[in-house]
Amino acid sequence: MIPHYSIEVSGQIPAEASFWMPSEEEYEEAADFDGEGFGFFHDTWILEKLTSAEAAAIVREERELLPLVDRYSSTPEQFEETVSSLENPDLPDCQPRRLWGTPLWGQIVDPTGGSVEPRFGGLEFGVAGLSFALNSLGFVPVASCRAHFGQSWADSPVVFFAAPRVGAQWLQPLVERTGCGFDIDSFDRPQFLATVAPSIAHSIALAEAVLMDASNAPRISFG
Repeated sequence: MIPHYSIEVSGQIPAEASFWMPSEEEYEEAADFDGEGFGFFHDTWILEKLTSAEAAAIVREERELLPLVDRYSSTPEQFEETVSSLENPDLPDCQPRRLWGTPLWGQIVDPTGGSVEPRFGGLEFGVAGLSFALNSLGFVPVASCRAHFGQSWADSPVVFFAAPRVGAQWLQPLVERTGCGFDIDSFDRPQFLATVAPSIAHSIALAEAVLMDASNAPRISFG
């Protein structure tokens, strides 16, 4: 199963959006400071800039793994366990016995016994592709979460990012078409936009839409 979250989504850009973008100097300073990006989120960092092709590889991997995750997760608890095993393949606690010998097991461990690097650029399954898709076009992702069963700072899959007005306007029809929505943390972090999704299937679909329309994306520069 792929968890679906009962949230209201709106594809309209929030009226209070400020369309802040960091200056190039602010961006470089944040990138040099290991362990913290923008917005005082915990355990975040400035993403390495990827090309559209590199971002597409992550999105494609998410799309290919999604039906296997769905097949081998019968409950929210199992979904969390299954996805954690993909995100952290080298952690013994993240190798559930129920997956041994399944087609998904071959995606978790190295059959030769070697070390497996963390997937998805170190981000979480279901929101990594969207984060890197936006990153490849000049948006500045600052935090993301796929939502975690039982304990999560996000109520549903979310990606926070900095975007200029022209970028948000280009993104808006793609957000609507994929069943996602915009949001904004007007109290703590009003400078950022966020995409919210009823499920990671929706956020993966948005990542695909972003990359498919990349040739029409506006040129995005620092503030």
